[in-house]
Amino acid sequence: METLTIGGKFTTPGYSMISGQAEAVSRPFKLHTSRTGLRYLYNDDLPDAGAHIYVEGGPRSQGFGGAIIPFRLTDDTILELRGPWHTNSDDLFSATGVDLRSCHVTWGCIGTGRDHKGMASIITNLLHFDPPDGIEGAFSRIEHLANSMALAHGAELAFYSESRGGSQCGFTRAHPKL
Repeated sequence: METLTIGGKFTTPGYSMISGQAEAVSRPFKLHTSRTGLRYLYNDDLPDAGAHIYVEGGPRSQGFGGAIIPFRLTDDTILELRGPWHTNSDDLFSATGVDLRSCHVTWGCIGTGRDHKGMASIITNLLHFDPPDGIEGAFSRIEHLANSMALAHGAELAFYSESRGGSQCGFTRAHPKL
């Protein structure tokens, strides 16, 4: 990562694809059946737990291209699911009551402007940036912080955030004081 300073700039990095199936089988999971009978897989004992949640899709599901994925459970048994879907912590919470909504490791920065160079976005005049390893919290932590800062500064701000599940770049939606 480039060296960041207050008042400096941040250029968004390029990304390569990761294998969703390799990610899905890379850690042990706990099994929880929802109120509707769907099986959810998660592990709240591991870092970035909110980024690694899966739900069965059913016998004709096309999640992961309809592949059969062998998930290793924490008791070392294997649960094979056809076409499971990667899901999010809000879905897990509403379906099961298991709350991992504040268990996402994200990194982000906030500045007063945004520019573009080719496919990259540039956040300019940095007001805030996280430590290089990120911070665990809500998935939308940086966007919420940017909105709060925009209200306090009385001006629209630009933000960028990234996690294991992707990134977002945009402007605050909070209405600054006039």
